[in-house]
This record gives sequence, C-alpha cells and structure tokens, in this order.
Amino acid sequence: MKALVFFTYSLIPYITFAQSAYMHEIAEETDSNSNPVLGLLGVVLFFLVGYVIIHINDLITKQKEIKQKEIRKRKWEEKKTKLEIEEKEQKNKEIRQRLKVHELWKTNNESIDLGLSVNWASINIGANAISDYGYIYAWGMTTETPEFSFSKGLELPLTECKNISGNKLYDPAAKWIDKDWRMPTKDEFEELIRLCIWDITTENNKLGYSITGPNGNKIFLPANNTLDSGSYWTANPYENDKDTEKYKSAYCMNFDLSPYQHLLEGLYQKEPTIKTFTRDSCNAIRPVSDKTKS
Repeated sequence: MKALVFFTYSLIPYITFAQSAYMHEIAEETDSNSNPVLGLLGVVLFFLVGYVIIHINDLITKQKEIKQKEIRKRKWEEKKTKLEIEEKEQKNKEIRQRLKVHELWKTNNESIDLGLSVNWASINIGANAISDYGYIYAWGMTTETPEFSFSKGLELPLTECKNISGNKLYDPAAKWIDKDWRMPTKDEFEELIRLCIWDITTENNKLGYSITGPNGNKIFLPANNTLDSGSYWTANPYENDKDTEKYKSAYCMNFDLSPYQHLLEGLYQKEPTIKTFTRDSCNAIRPVSDKTKS
C-alpha cells in the first residue's frame, strides 16, 4: 500500500509537466486561441489524482487502526487467559490446602459420645486442637472466610433450605470431611444445652466451656481468640424471615465470656443461648455424627 501511494505521488510531476507541454503546444498551434476544455480537463485530472491519494492514505490509516485494535485485543485476551489460569491455580491451591486441613482434622478429631442423641466432634472445623476456634463461615457457605468479617450468606428461600445439615451444597462438614459428619441442628444444640453441665474453663490458655454429658464424657467449646465469645451455627434458618428481606437469619448457639459482657446485656449472654444471627455473619461450626445403629 505504501508503494502504491509513493508511485501515485511520483506521477504528479510528470502529469503536470505533460499538461504544461501539451498546453504550450496547443497555444502555439492556435496562435493563443487556447481551448478552455483542455484546461478544464487538466484541472479535473489534477484533483482526481489528489482524491486517489487521499483515499489511499485513508485506507492505510484505517488498516493501521484495525491492526492496532487487533494487537490490543490479542494482548488483552492473553492477559485475561493468564489471569484466568492464575486464578484457577490459586483456587486449586486453596482447595488442596483445605483438603489437607480437613484430612488433618480427621486425624486430630475424636467422636465423643456424651450420652445424647448424636455424637459430637472434639474439635471445630479447621481446628487442630480442642482449644482452636478453627474456620468460620457465613451460614450456608462451604468456603471459610477471614476472622471478624462478614460474607455473603445463603440467600435461598425457606422453602428450599429448611435444614441444611448433611447437604454437601451448603454444609461445610458434609462437603469437606465425609458423610459421617454434618452441621448440628437447632434441636441438637438445645439438647446439648439442656442435658449437659456447662463449666467455664480454659484449655491451652483459651477461654471456653467444658461440657459434661449425662454419661460423664466431655467436650470443650472454645471462645473466639480475641472477643472471648463463642458463636456456633446450627443448620436451621430462622423460620420467621420473609423471603423479601435482604438480610435473612439463621439460628446460632452463642455465649459471651468477655469481662465487658454486662455492657451488652440483652444482645449477648454469658450462658449458652440459641439466638438468630444474619446469615452473612461468620461463625464456627462444631460437627456432629449420627450414632451407629446396632
């Protein structure tokens, strides 16, 4: 294309010279009786050549723009692909790490029979010891969230999530550990509160409740490392929520052992109590397993 423009431009001197020579010859032959038509043709020819040159130049400019757009698009697609690969690798890395943590959980956990309707795990999900608070989750979400944060909770209407215990789509215990473990229900936590003895104590310098079952066996529910309060999800949503409400709630077992607990009287209580928290708040999970039928 550049060669064509150069060639067109190079014709201008020759065309101009030929026109001048021709007009001079005509003038001599006609003794200054020049033909105006020939002059007009020369002007038309000159502008025609100019138009061709401008048109070719526009084509070159447009082709450059198209090429630059293609280059930018290709670079963006390459960058996008790279980001997608990195994101996928990061997710796979997180999944491998999560599986590693949950495999370690299986090794460190014990199934404790307290003499109740279900057996209770000895440690929280994501914990390595009975004094660890472990992972925290928004209700109905199977991916843990950072401590002291809010995350998007499960927004399904009550007709679709009356009890998520054992549902691998919404129960982290069922999804990441195995089929034998699941989130406790509201009734199972109420049974734990009603039939067991709760004593404030410490394990590895971590404050919490030592819970003694009817048969004398014990588990320890730690408080959060910083707030000295414990919040544990149940698998049941709050049944009085309206499907139109933005922040739906779910039942949670809560206790507060903070020395400032009296300032929050009515909101948090020292004794273990079943409360409702919005689903986007993040709390611990202590799994349960059904007793083996003999």
